[in-house]
Amino acid sequence: MEWTIWAGFAAGLLISTVTTPVGVSGAVFLLPVQLSVLGVPSPAVTPTNLLFNVVAGPGALWRYRRDGALRGPLARRLVVWTLPGVLIGAAVRVFALPGPGVFRLLVAAFLLPLGIWLCLRTLRPARRPPDATEPSARVLAASALMVGVVSGIYGIGGGSLLGPILAARGLPMARIAPATLAATFTTSVAGAAAYAALALASPG
Repeated sequence: MEWTIWAGFAAGLLISTVTTPVGVSGAVFLLPVQLSVLGVPSPAVTPTNLLFNVVAGPGALWRYRRDGALRGPLARRLVVWTLPGVLIGAAVRVFALPGPGVFRLLVAAFLLPLGIWLCLRTLRPARRPPDATEPSARVLAASALMVGVVSGIYGIGGGSLLGPILAARGLPMARIAPATLAATFTTSVAGAAAYAALALASPG
């Protein structure tokens, strides 16, 4: 039991240190460690992952707020539209996908395309267009809502999905990282609270 505590501490520290500068806490990478190495039971692994976001995010958010990087409508729009999605995703996770087998397949189906796409983008980086602007309010709302649902099911705040989507539109990481980290933290707090409430109606 003691080794799992230290393994979890080391994994969380390493992942958050590497990923926070690009606007994600790293929960997307921590969940497979919890499933395969630490043996966290399903569906408890999802709210545990969300709690990691709650702990990992405030330091970077404080720095971004001090530097004024959280000003502007992008962060507010991401937060507003990911919140209802994560609540829906939490309900789907508990009542429709509680078993570990199906959830492992879902994790693989989520991580594999994302990893391949990011590798291709790294090998063939797209040049930022000179007139790069953020998506329209409607497109941003739809994207954030969809990401929120996936986040509630998987146990992430959504920054690992929103970041690549916005980067593909040509937005600079200096704008993306604060906004996605704010959305990650807020949705993780809401998602963890939703799982706490759902625990009253569903065992495990």
